[in-house]
Amino acid sequence: MPPIFNSIDPSSNIVLKKGSSRIFSVNASDPEGKPLSYLWFVNTERQTTNTSNFKFKPEKKGIYSLKVVISDDRGLIIYFEWKVNVNEEVNSKAGYNLIPISLIIFAITILYINRRKISTI
Repeated sequence: MPPIFNSIDPSSNIVLKKGSSRIFSVNASDPEGKPLSYLWFVNTERQTTNTSNFKFKPEKKGIYSLKVVISDDRGLIIYFEWKVNVNEEVNSKAGYNLIPISLIIFAITILYINRRKISTI
């Protein structure tokens, strides 16, 4: 039987700020108790680490593919792949979106209150 994942962190694709770092980690086990080997790839380039953790620190913006391949001594494998979107700043547009949304909520609230006042008169 191939190895199995017990946990994966992060559990899905993420966004990072250029120059920041993030630890990617997996916890896996072999049903027969055999030792496991870990191979990490950034895009298609193999990394030097052979552990269950990998520190990723992108220096350029873009979309990266991070993959971990886990194998047992019989060559049975499992893998997990993340897509990492690297931006100049994480959530750089969030501040712009919050103001209009808050104004819309405020306006709807005022309209609702005024409507209730009119209907009770």
